[in-house]
Amino acid sequence: MKKRILPLLAALALLAGCTGKTSPSGTPTPTPAPAVSSAPAPTPAASGAPGDQGLVWGENFGMEDIDVDSLPTQTAAAPDLWTERLSLVGAVPEADISLYLLNLARPGVLLRQGGEFSYFPLERQFQDLPLLVWRDFDGDGSEELAVRYLMALDPLSEKYGLDGDVLWPRFELHIYGRDGASWSDASFGDAADLRAALSSNLSYTWDDHEFTLSAGQVDTPGGRAWLTSVSGWLPDTGVAVDGPLIVGRQIFFRFEDAGVKAVITLGLPAAMGGEATDLATLTATLEYRDGVLSLGVDFLLEAVGGV
Repeated sequence: MKKRILPLLAALALLAGCTGKTSPSGTPTPTPAPAVSSAPAPTPAASGAPGDQGLVWGENFGMEDIDVDSLPTQTAAAPDLWTERLSLVGAVPEADISLYLLNLARPGVLLRQGGEFSYFPLERQFQDLPLLVWRDFDGDGSEELAVRYLMALDPLSEKYGLDGDVLWPRFELHIYGRDGASWSDASFGDAADLRAALSSNLSYTWDDHEFTLSAGQVDTPGGRAWLTSVSGWLPDTGVAVDGPLIVGRQIFFRFEDAGVKAVITLGLPAAMGGEATDLATLTATLEYRDGVLSLGVDFLLEAVGGV
């Protein structure tokens, strides 16, 4: 009899419905405020072990069951993603971990470790093979699986309520952590959530020619101060500067020995001169604690070259 993943109908029914600090000149070394959380509580996975029963997905998922004995063993080529219902997209051999893409009505990934499986939905399709990093990110002595996805292009207007259909690729970082027999998913990369989390930690001013950006409200003996600032010239678009600061039009993630850095673009919207313009990047450490990803306050602002 073929082995199949145990049923998880209740859970699936619900699913269906660069570094361093800079201080202002003459300001004593500040004490950063607590990390700014920009992600919701981790999402538990639908988990199970191979058995004799089938995992019924229902017609909304486009697949009746998954045959554990016929899981792909060769990593898919990036151009072939989304052409098969089930594809191997990454592995960590030393931890006996494989990550599979489930090309269903709602996209998702299947995380296998040994003979156990966990399913996680994705809000968008990814368009390249993800990067997998197996490391202890929270210092508790147990490794977690970090996966960096390059998501499909998103209309800028959907994120910021702007006119036009400018499209940009977006990275998202997911850390899958294990607590006993279950896995959870902590994610970071949604621009709307990021902008909300940074609303009290960013300041920007500009006129027709020059801009100044500041980040990181900190307490000093002389009162509240900005941790880092940057100034520069605005591009000559012939259009008056008037509108919101675009936070996180693009987000990148850089793995370092000490953890993960998020690099977030700050700039003018596409409505100003016809093209979105990045003025600076904000770099900060991502902190993973108790299954939650949050943005640290070791902010570093740098002007984008050519601005």
